[in-house]
Amino acid sequence: MFPMATTHNAGRARRTGRMTLPVLLPVVLGIGFYLLGVVLPDPIQGQVALGAIGVLVAVTIELILRLARGEEHRDTISELIRSLDRLPPTAYPLARRVLAAYAGAVVSTENSIYQDALRAHAQESAIWLERVSAGELELDVGTESIELLQDSVQNCKLSLRGITIASQDLDWWQSEGGRRYWEANIEAIKRGVKIQRIFIDGAGFPEARLPELTDLMKEQKAAGVSVFSIRLGQVAPLDDPERDITIFDDQMVHEVTDSATGVPTRVTFRRKRDATRRAATHFERVLIRAKSYDPASPPPT
Repeated sequence: MFPMATTHNAGRARRTGRMTLPVLLPVVLGIGFYLLGVVLPDPIQGQVALGAIGVLVAVTIELILRLARGEEHRDTISELIRSLDRLPPTAYPLARRVLAAYAGAVVSTENSIYQDALRAHAQESAIWLERVSAGELELDVGTESIELLQDSVQNCKLSLRGITIASQDLDWWQSEGGRRYWEANIEAIKRGVKIQRIFIDGAGFPEARLPELTDLMKEQKAAGVSVFSIRLGQVAPLDDPERDITIFDDQMVHEVTDSATGVPTRVTFRRKRDATRRAATHFERVLIRAKSYDPASPPPT
């Protein structure tokens, strides 16, 4: 108990000293300059007074700036501590590792190019985390994004509405990840989730692959999905006609934001209300133009 109290009092004394010095020093200097004015001969008092005033102002400004910088530093530390205090205990090891790694990188070199690159990368990471906290998660397609997509279906309770762009997604539907996602769709249907899916051929989709697209629509229709189809030219008047989206319970949107050679390479999850509302509006605008898929009818032309 006593050593802790002594340490606390010592710390408080140091803080008091830091606060007192900027206030007392200008006063002491002012008194000293006044005494000099009393003892010095009149002919040189004016010159000394001007010089003294300049010194007094410079010292005072410097002390105020130091005090302000000290206060800003303490405020920054306090804000950092408050941020860490909001972390769940399970996140402590990761937070410690990130902070330690960043601190180590900062002090590892004085090379300006290296430091600029480090700051830029840290800033990009901060922006990404801010977007996540605001409800937007962007991921390169991989195991993690497939798992998140499957979890989204498994947590879906009422409705799933999607637009599939065949030129971006057909190969993915036929892949292992796509089949796992489809199996999760089937389980959702068994739970009573209503699934609507619109298939659009997309720019550059080869006519030779229409039978594969037809087989995919037929399979999903047979499993209980409300399947619709439309050609890209029929939705071209809409803004961003090739939006590849899935809406879960009108609470979260999954969107393919980049693809290559028929396979998605980057996806974005959004859970903000305005994002789900915009996605739902786009879905309804496409749905009005689409036709319900009938396996007995020829594919759309």
